[in-house]
Amino acid sequence: VLARYSDTREEKVEAKYLYKVWSKVDSGIELHPSLTGRALLPKLDHLEQPVPLTRKIRFSPRIFTWQSGVTYAAAFLLIVALSAVFGRNSTLSSDSVQEPQSVAEAADESDENAATFAAQPRVAIPEAEEEAEADVEAGAGVSVQDAPSQTSPAPEKAEAFSAGAADGMDEGVASSSPEFEGIGGQSESILLGQDDTYTYTYRANDPTDPDKAGYPVTVNIMDTASGALVCAIDISDMQSVEEYYRYENALALVGLAEGGVAFHSYDLSAMEEPVETFAHTQPGKLLGARLYKNVVHVLTLADAGDPLDCEVIELLGSTADTSCLITAIDMDTLETNQKAFSGAGDDVALYNLNVYLNYTGEATEDNETGRYGAHIRLDGMEIELGNNT
Repeated sequence: VLARYSDTREEKVEAKYLYKVWSKVDSGIELHPSLTGRALLPKLDHLEQPVPLTRKIRFSPRIFTWQSGVTYAAAFLLIVALSAVFGRNSTLSSDSVQEPQSVAEAADESDENAATFAAQPRVAIPEAEEEAEADVEAGAGVSVQDAPSQTSPAPEKAEAFSAGAADGMDEGVASSSPEFEGIGGQSESILLGQDDTYTYTYRANDPTDPDKAGYPVTVNIMDTASGALVCAIDISDMQSVEEYYRYENALALVGLAEGGVAFHSYDLSAMEEPVETFAHTQPGKLLGARLYKNVVHVLTLADAGDPLDCEVIELLGSTADTSCLITAIDMDTLETNQKAFSGAGDDVALYNLNVYLNYTGEATEDNETGRYGAHIRLDGMEIELGNNT
């Protein structure tokens, strides 16, 4: 039975699983007696202790040149003259006037203060100790560790893309203000991400603009160095772009559509003229998407009335009318595979190789809380139900 996890549940589950695996491996390792600490300690008896290095401060003879000497002498004479003038014009009583201190006495006092300060003990500042987080909770059905993704994840979206840092950006790109006048009307250009060569943004078009009629969203690809517009992709069935992925010469987009989620892929071999290679829509609310190696997985939460044209697997103890719909899209062949898991909710964790579903179902004697968990294995295009408890 699973409990509801925090926002960092994904990292905690993976860390907990690795800790368990490494503990099993460590328990099976036997250290040779000659390599123990007690056996190796005598080898340190004949080693010489390192002598701490000390630094000596050396003053360069060029510090005191004849120019600096003349300057110091002139400053000293000016101070003495000013002291004499103010001493004669002073109206203070003799009791409140302190006798001026000679240069020799001042130097002696300065040396004495310096010696006193040097003789004081130094207090060592302890380094801050690192605190280890020990409250990592385990996930049900965790049997396979995800491999690290070989593709860079899409950067977090900015609220609005400003082109103030790149002069000379072409049409459809935001100016220094979040709102701008461009083809398609007044709108914001939202930053999707960028790499060393290109910057990717999208913006919602003005529905009254005849040039963008039937295209609610336009994706702009710009040169990162110059800010010049390279190409613009008009999309007819998206209201917003939520995820973008670059795979070799292809661009994949996942966005919200009317009544569901849309997926589009484009061939960018000729960057100035992108060609759409695949389009797919699926019902439900977007739960997550990820590109791992050459496969994109798109997860949505479908309602009871949404059409599910795929295999439907009922989860253990499920009572909800919603289903988790998982679609795998091969970016090399553009083939798809899809399965739905009936009874799942919106508490979903997506990894490179696994999906974890936490949902509320029927309470039984063995499960009085009615909390269930399901582990779904992602192996390339394969989508298989693992543990369901």
